[in-house]
Amino acid sequence: MASLRDKLPSMNLLVTFDAAARHLSFKKAAEELFVTPSAVGHQIRVLEQEIQTVLFIRLNRAIELTPEGRDYHQKISQGLQVLKNATRELIARNSKSSLLIHSIPFITKKILVPKIKDFKARHPGTNIRIESKTRRADLRSSDLQIAIRQGKADDKGVDYREITPIHVSPICVPGYLNQGSLSLIRLSSDKHSWALWQSEWNTHFQFDEVIDCDDLQSVIDMALQGLGLAMGFFPSLNEYIDQHRLVCPFPDKMSRLESLYLAYSETNADHPLIHDFVAWFSDLVTHS
Repeated sequence: MASLRDKLPSMNLLVTFDAAARHLSFKKAAEELFVTPSAVGHQIRVLEQEIQTVLFIRLNRAIELTPEGRDYHQKISQGLQVLKNATRELIARNSKSSLLIHSIPFITKKILVPKIKDFKARHPGTNIRIESKTRRADLRSSDLQIAIRQGKADDKGVDYREITPIHVSPICVPGYLNQGSLSLIRLSSDKHSWALWQSEWNTHFQFDEVIDCDDLQSVIDMALQGLGLAMGFFPSLNEYIDQHRLVCPFPDKMSRLESLYLAYSETNADHPLIHDFVAWFSDLVTHS
């Protein structure tokens, strides 16, 4: 059994004593704590009994701290303030908005990350997390999240917002097609864009070599080195074309592949942060 020396008064008693000691009034302490003055007086008496010390001198129309009460209040008020500050900071941190963004790796590196500082500046109180994976995330959890997706799926409970159509056409460095032998740099996860484009435009190539790679940025980097012809995805590669680092040798032969979408849970469709990200990302893609 704990001795009196080891036993601590309840937090409610200490908070009531702190309020009464600061105001030197049971009535004002009661107003602060939203209780009655008699309730404050009762809790002070309970505290005095527990610690076996008189804390207040009761006068006709006022109260005063005893020397022991004054010393006790000076010591516990600091601890109570630390607890209040810690609790306030914890609540503030957990009440901040948090947005989890699922993104295609190429979009993450090329478009999202270079510009995310701008979105963060517009929402300084928002915790931003980015996950860059090829697999589709489950958007139906309670977290506030949004996904950048190529193509639309039949996901129950998920809304899709079309951002831009995706077109494909071959790309290479200037003058590459004038070489005698050609190599194909192929994105290994892309199973149908080459077949779609060649079939639609009845244009076929004889390749002496095929270089497979599972990362779109790496495919682009190899094309930039003049290692071969690659399939370009537009509008995400417009910057390379505008800078003349790559060329689209058949600019009049663009095939519609699918669209780029933003996807989010139906339950979050009206969330202001989702609305703001959709508008921001749409503008970013349109002007990239």
